[in-house]
Amino acid sequence: MAGCGSRHKVRRWPVSDITGHQHKTVFPDNCHANAKEFVFVVGDSHLRSFADGVVNKPEGRLSFGFMATPGGDATALRLEISHLGDTPRTPDAVCLLAPGNNMTSSRTIEEAARAFGTLLSVALQHWPNKVFVVDFPIRHVHATLEYQLLLKQEYHRVAAKMGVRYFSTNYVFQPSKRHLWCQDLVHLSDDKGMSLLADFIWNTSHSILHIPVNPVPLRVHPTLK
Repeated sequence: MAGCGSRHKVRRWPVSDITGHQHKTVFPDNCHANAKEFVFVVGDSHLRSFADGVVNKPEGRLSFGFMATPGGDATALRLEISHLGDTPRTPDAVCLLAPGNNMTSSRTIEEAARAFGTLLSVALQHWPNKVFVVDFPIRHVHATLEYQLLLKQEYHRVAAKMGVRYFSTNYVFQPSKRHLWCQDLVHLSDDKGMSLLADFIWNTSHSILHIPVNPVPLRVHPTLK
């Protein structure tokens, strides 16, 4: 059964000389002069609708920029961060969307976790003390739910060892709610799923910048229903 949500027609972006993937970096207007706190979001094709302005971000005291690399796994995102030039403003926080594409580019979960750790290390070198991670939404193809949960747990463990906050999306994107995904069953729908992701990124960004919290023990994610 396919997803029943809608998604905009994908626009062709320039291809990166670094990774060979399509790639786009977007900053808000007047970023350098904007009094709002600035959050830079880095990830793969899940950020397309944000980067193209198809799905709006929540308004308020935060502004957002995006670096999206469709098809990019942990290695591709690491390379793009390493070659990122000057930006109009230093971010107040950096949201790294955990790379779900390592489900297909890595041979094992352990290999994917190592690649994620290297990505996270480079991100921390580039933006010390500013990085946090938002979990990738599950997909209905290419990997079993059990495999994806195990990968999420490994990513979470890697982030915890490096002292980086990791926010799970398991309770936001329930597999039974097919309207949250578009027909390819990989990407979230513009009309429903992406708006939830926008809210989730806004809320986690706000909590990182404004709500002090005590570290919580790492828990094994229960199987989603």
